Amino acid sequence: VKNKSIAMTPDGKPLTTLLEKAQQNGLATGFVVSTIVNCATPASTYAHVSNRNQFDSITLQLSQSSVDFFSGGGAGYSNKANRKDGLYPIDTLKNRGFDIVYTIEDMEKSEAKKIGALLTEWYPAKYPERGDILGKGVEKAIKHLAKMDNGFVLMIEGSQIDYGGHDTSMTKLVNEVVEFDKVIGMVLDFAINDGETLVIVTA
Repeated sequence: VKNKSIAMTPDGKPLTTLLEKAQQNGLATGFVVSTIVNCATPASTYAHVSNRNQFDSITLQLSQSSVDFFSGGGAGYSNKANRKDGLYPIDTLKNRGFDIVYTIEDMEKSEAKKIGALLTEWYPAKYPERGDILGKGVEKAIKHLAKMDNGFVLMIEGSQIDYGGHDTSMTKLVNEVVEFDKVIGMVLDFAINDGETLVIVTA
């Protein structure tokens, strides 16, 4: 793909994403990130755009996607007052059966079949100031998706490790890695107990 494009060939044809492939095979899907839900990495699991900065289009594609669970920041991108197209993707998600929640507490309580957690208005703060949105999101995602009949694929991103590198901030980088390490530990505990789960950690 061209630099900055999301799941599209250089001549503009869509490429099948990880979560789309999982859905084609009958698996439940989700993602949890510590950035906005329409940032490049989460977008690459459900969207097809020529430029990663097409946030309105990416958000709209999320509202039309087949994911079963998502958690991260960026509620402001779904507010029509902030959008050039005047659309309101939150309504689309709700009409498609999503329980859209805005706090960790409401996310943890939700028993809906599809859950979308938008835990900050825009970009989440750095760790630990933002709280445990990544860990709590992963914990809920695993509980939610593990109830599905045919297994699941979950994409988790310690998103702001990257930001710490861009900012050349060792403190930020280390804090973000420590948080991600805790999350990996939680995932590995689940995988060991489950006995049928593959965990891939990459950078």
